[in-house]
Amino acid sequence: MGHTLFKNGTHTADQDASGCSFFRVLQDSGETVGNFPQGFANFLELPACSLLQNSLMTIARKHLIDRENGGYHHIVTRCVRRAWICGVDPLTKRDFSHRKGWIEARMLSLSDAFAIKVYGYAVMSNHYHIALKVEPKRVAEYSDEEVARRWLIAYPPKTASQKDCKIAAILEDPERIKVLRQRLGDLSWYMKCLNNHIARKANIEDDCTGKFWESRFHSSRPMKSLEALYACMAYIDLNPLSAGAADGPAEKGDHTSLGHRMKEARQNEEKMTSGMSPMGICPDTGRIRSNLSEALPLTLENYLSHIEWLAKCSKSKSKRVPAYQTTAPASIEDPNLYMQAFVKFLRRWGRKQGRGDEPLHV
Repeated sequence: MGHTLFKNGTHTADQDASGCSFFRVLQDSGETVGNFPQGFANFLELPACSLLQNSLMTIARKHLIDRENGGYHHIVTRCVRRAWICGVDPLTKRDFSHRKGWIEARMLSLSDAFAIKVYGYAVMSNHYHIALKVEPKRVAEYSDEEVARRWLIAYPPKTASQKDCKIAAILEDPERIKVLRQRLGDLSWYMKCLNNHIARKANIEDDCTGKFWESRFHSSRPMKSLEALYACMAYIDLNPLSAGAADGPAEKGDHTSLGHRMKEARQNEEKMTSGMSPMGICPDTGRIRSNLSEALPLTLENYLSHIEWLAKCSKSKSKRVPAYQTTAPASIEDPNLYMQAFVKFLRRWGRKQGRGDEPLHV
C-alpha cells in the first residue's frame, strides 16, 4: 500500500492509497505542540481531517446538520471580535457577568420549546459551548395546539392576556402550523431564537446597534457515539478550569451544566449514581435542574472520574500509549477512541477565545 507523506507546521500526516490519512503529532522540545498540551501531544494519532479543520474552507451548515435525523452536536458561539462583553471587560472594567445568566436561561427555556435536549454547556466571558441532541422527528408527535404553545415560548406575546388569542390565530392557519412544526425541529432556528434575543437585550443595555455575535454559530458534525458525546461534554466542562475561572473540575460556578449537576448532587446524593439527564428549567420554581427523562447511561460519579482522568493525562510526560490507557476509568470502554475524540475538540476549539494566539491548557 503506497503512502504519501506531507507536512503542515509541526504536524506530519501519513496518507495511504485508500485516502485515509493520519497525523502524528510531533514532540516539540518538551513544550506545547500546536494547541496540544504536552501530555496529549506525546502519543496521539488522529485522523487528518480532525486536525486540519481550522485551515480548510468553511463547510456549509447543510452538510454538517442532518435536518431529518438530527443527532448530537457541539455548538460554539463567540462574541463579536471575541470581546469580553459577557464578563468583566479588562479594559473598561465594566462587569457584564449578568449576561451569562441571560444566555443560560434562554438556552434552557428554548430547549423546552424545541425538539432539542441540552446535555452540557459552559457560558464563558466571551463565548459559550453547548453539547446538545437534535430530534427533528419528535415534532411529528406534537399536536397542533402544542406546536402553537411551544412557539410562543420562543416568541411570547407582550402580555399574558394575548396568549390565548395568539394560539387561536395560529391554529386557524394550517400552513402556519406546518412551518412552525418544521422550525421546532431545526437547530438553526433554535440558535437564531437564542442569539437574536441576547443580542437585542445587550444592545438595548449598551444603547447601541450592530452585531453582538461574531457569526451565527459554529457546529460540529453529528457525533456518532456516546463516547464522542462524553468527550465533548468533558471538554466543555473543563473550559472554566482551563480559563482560570474555577478551582477544580467539580466547582464550575453558576453558568455551567456540571456546576448545576453538582449542586443537585449535594442536595440529593442519588444524583451521583443516576444517569445524567438533559438540563432544563423547573416550571414551578424557575430554577435550573436536570430533567428526569432520557438520561444518559453514564452516571455523574463516573463522569467526574472521566474529567479527573483527562486532567491528569494533560499533565503526563510519558510518550507511551499505556500511560493513559492503563489509568482510564473502568466506565470508558475504549480509552484511545475517547482520548482521540477529546483532543479533536481541543484541537478545533482549544484556544482562549479572547486571545486567539495563546493555546489553551487543560
